[in-house]
Amino acid sequence: MSDLTKSWVRFRDLPDDILDDMPEHVRQLFLAARRGGFEVEMLCAGASPPAARRASRRFVLIADDLGDPDRGGPLIFDLAALTRDVRAANRLFVISTQPRAELYAAAYAAAVEDLNCGFNVAMVVETRLQFAKAWARTLAALRDGASLTAAGRPDDLKSPLPLTSRRKPRRHKRAC
Repeated sequence: MSDLTKSWVRFRDLPDDILDDMPEHVRQLFLAARRGGFEVEMLCAGASPPAARRASRRFVLIADDLGDPDRGGPLIFDLAALTRDVRAANRLFVISTQPRAELYAAAYAAAVEDLNCGFNVAMVVETRLQFAKAWARTLAALRDGASLTAAGRPDDLKSPLPLTSRRKPRRHKRAC
């Protein structure tokens, strides 16, 4: 298997036999991508996605939970590329917990909902707990006028953190 650290990958689709072996939230994401006409991109630390090769409608997964557990956080990512994605997304989700399928499923489903409602970009950041606050602060700084909200207490970083926008979506044919 390839080392995905320092990589950017873009998926238009995956075959059913591969999807059948994936966690349910990932399988549902790719099925939604087929129905919704968007692509899935994964960005790892150190990668610079080529702007000309990015999908116009995309679910962006920031994989900050790979590799060395002491190395991570937003500053080791391409902030210019992140800024474009952050400003185009309706909500941003930061997941910083041990794998709990229900949290991942909820964040992925909400991000897909934004794509289905007319936004061209949806973003989920998967990170480690020690980097969650840095991600939330950085994403808020990259987005002009963002507000940080969380389910439960504001310091409870064990649930997805959606950063919401007051902007209206650029309408896509599947607008809500």
